[in-house]
Amino acid sequence: LKMGTFTLQELLLHRGASVNCRDGNGRTALSHACEQGHLDAVKILVRNNADPEIVDSWGNTALMYAAVAGHAHVVEFLVRAFKRLGLQIDRQNKVGNSAIGLSAVLIPVPGSHPSYFGRERVIISL
Repeated sequence: LKMGTFTLQELLLHRGASVNCRDGNGRTALSHACEQGHLDAVKILVRNNADPEIVDSWGNTALMYAAVAGHAHVVEFLVRAFKRLGLQIDRQNKVGNSAIGLSAVLIPVPGSHPSYFGRERVIISL
């Protein structure tokens, strides 16, 4: 939601909202933005020090959600940010899946691209 030059997200962060606040499943705003493919929101959260290594109740990271949803543009951004920060991009969740493994699986997620079109770009990015 745009309000002049600021988004509602930026306004909330400026007013002291916790960038790493979690929901009942342990997911952060970064995780949800990645799953939905909202690159602008992801960039704002990363710029405000969102922790990309926070895992949810299932051990999934924001990168995993972007990969499984097929959002290559978000995956590419996160991988660049992860490399720059020296963070782990091949972390596994509680059942042993990593972002690259999840990117090859077609799981219909609201807002995802449930086809193999574009998945190559996700896999190459990882």
